[in-house]
Amino acid sequence: MEGNAPQPQRIPESFEVLTPKGAEFGFADLLIQWMKSDTIDAVIRVPGLPDWPFQAMMPTSPRHLLPTFRSAVQRNLALRSAFPPDFDRIGPPPPEHPRLPRGIQRLRKRFGPQDTWQVARLESDPFQSGPSRIVELFPAPGTLRADPFPLRWTDQDWILFEDMIPGDRGRLRAARREGDTWVVVPGEILPRPHHLSWPSTLEIDGKLHLLPESGESGEVAIWECVEFPAKWRKRAVLLEGRPWHDPIFLRQGDLWWLFVSAGGGYEQDHSAELHAFWTRDPLREPLRAHSLNPLSVSVAGSRPAGRPFRHQDSWILPTQDCRAGYGTGMFLLRLDELTPTTWLQTIVGRISPPKGKSGIHTLNHLPGYGWIVDVT
Repeated sequence: MEGNAPQPQRIPESFEVLTPKGAEFGFADLLIQWMKSDTIDAVIRVPGLPDWPFQAMMPTSPRHLLPTFRSAVQRNLALRSAFPPDFDRIGPPPPEHPRLPRGIQRLRKRFGPQDTWQVARLESDPFQSGPSRIVELFPAPGTLRADPFPLRWTDQDWILFEDMIPGDRGRLRAARREGDTWVVVPGEILPRPHHLSWPSTLEIDGKLHLLPESGESGEVAIWECVEFPAKWRKRAVLLEGRPWHDPIFLRQGDLWWLFVSAGGGYEQDHSAELHAFWTRDPLREPLRAHSLNPLSVSVAGSRPAGRPFRHQDSWILPTQDCRAGYGTGMFLLRLDELTPTTWLQTIVGRISPPKGKSGIHTLNHLPGYGWIVDVT
C-alpha cells in the first residue's frame, strides 16, 4: 500500500459513558447487558460535542467485557476526532485481542452451542414484511454452510459458499445445479491456512474474479479465476491492516465502489463500521476512501449482506441487522446518493428469519432461479 505511514488518531481526554437512559454506565450495567443481550448499548458524552449513541457486539466470555467495551468506546471516539479521511491515514491497526488457548477454543466451539447455518432458496418476496419462507437446498447436519454467492458460469448454475465443521476454520466450496437439485463438488476452492468465507464474485475485463472475506489475515485481496471453480491467482491486495469483513463491489458509471465492514480489536467487536472506497480500476489503481468514512457506526446495517442489486431504478445494498445478535436479520438499503463526498440511504425493507429459525444474513440473486439466502 502506497502513501504515508498511518498517523495516530486523537482521542479526547475527557469523556463519559452513559446508559441509553442517561444513567452512569458501570460494570454492573455491562454485566446485566451481557446476560440479556448480544449487543453493548451506550451513549458517549464528550465535552463540546453532542451525545453520541453507539452499539458493539458482546463478547462470548464475561472476562472480555471490559476490554471489548474499551475497544468499542475508543474506536468510536477516534472516529469523531478530526483527521484526514485519506486512504493511507485511516489509523493504525487495532491491537491483537487476548485469545484463549487453542485447545480450549476448540473444545468450546465443538461442545458449546453451535450455529447451524444452511443454504436455502427464499420463497417469499425479500421486500415483504414478516417471517421469510425458505426451502433448504443442500443441508449437511453438523456442518455450517453459509454466505452463498450464486453465479452462472461455464453454462451452468453454481453456488459458492463457506463450509465449516465446528472447531475448524472456514473453507470455500462450490455446489453445481443439476436439474432440480444441487450437488456439492468435492474439495475446497482457494485453500488457505486461515479462515475464509464470503466468496463474492465479479467480472473484470471479461474474466471472473473472487473477493472473499479473509479478515483473519488482515487484508482484502482479489483473485482471478484460472480454472473454475478450484484454481485462482491473486491479482491485487485492496486493503490491509485491519480485520475487514464481507467486502462487496458495486460498479456505478466509471467508478467501482467497495463496501466493507471494519472490525475492532477484541473478539466479537465487529459489524459496526461500514466503509466505502472507490476506484476507476480495482486491479490497477489504488482505492480511495469515501470522505465520510465510516458511513455507519451501528450494528444496525453496517455489515454487507450480499451483492448490491437494482430495484425500481435504484441500487439496493443488503446489510446485516445485528441489533438482536449477529446474523439475526437483514436490511435493504436504497442508495439515494453515492459520490466520493456524499452518502444518502433509506431503509426500504427488513428480512426476518423464517418461523423456527433465529438467523438469516446473506441475500443474493441467481437469474432464472430466484433468491439464495442462508438461515440458522
